[in-house]
Amino acid sequence: MAISPASLAISRAYRAIRKKKKEGNEKKLHFTGEKPSLFLYGAVGLIALLKDSLDFIIGPIPGVVTVVAFCLSFLIWMLLFLFDRSGGASKANRVLMQGMVISAVFVFEGVFVVLNYLPVETLSIFLLHSLARQAYKKEQEQAAKEAPERTKEERILAQQEAYALRQTAEAERMANEEGGQ
Repeated sequence: MAISPASLAISRAYRAIRKKKKEGNEKKLHFTGEKPSLFLYGAVGLIALLKDSLDFIIGPIPGVVTVVAFCLSFLIWMLLFLFDRSGGASKANRVLMQGMVISAVFVFEGVFVVLNYLPVETLSIFLLHSLARQAYKKEQEQAAKEAPERTKEERILAQQEAYALRQTAEAERMANEEGGQ
C-alpha cells in the first residue's frame, strides 16, 4: 500500500507539532498570524468549484470521479501548502488542519456518493478561509491587548533605570564630597 503525499505531509506536520511540544515550547500554536490572501483562497475556491462541477457532470462514472477528485484535491492542498503565508510560526499546525479538512472531504465524498452532487469541496475552502480569517482577527485582538502591557512594562523598566542612574549619580556625588574633604 503506497502512502499518499498528502498523508505524508500531514504526518510530517503532526511530528513537527509533537517535536515542538517536546522541546518545552510553551508558546501556544496559532493557526495564523498574517492576513489570509483573498486572491489565493479565491483561486483555490474556483478550482474547488471546477472539481464540484466535474463531480456533478461525471458523477455516474465512479472511477473517473475518484481520480479527478483526488487530483484536484491534491492540487488544492499543494496550492495552499506552497502559497498560503498566513501561518507565521505555526505553519505545521496550519498545514495539518488544511490537510485534514481536504482529506476528510475527499474521503466523505468517496464514501457517500450523494455528496458528489453537492459543492462540498468549495464549502470546505470557504471553511478554511473563515478559520484563517478568525485566527487572524484573534491574533490582532491579542496583539492589541499586549501592546499596552508592553508599554507599561517598558515604562516601569525606564523608571527603574532612571532610579538606578539617580542612585549612581548620588553615590558618585557623595564619594566626590568625601574625597574633597
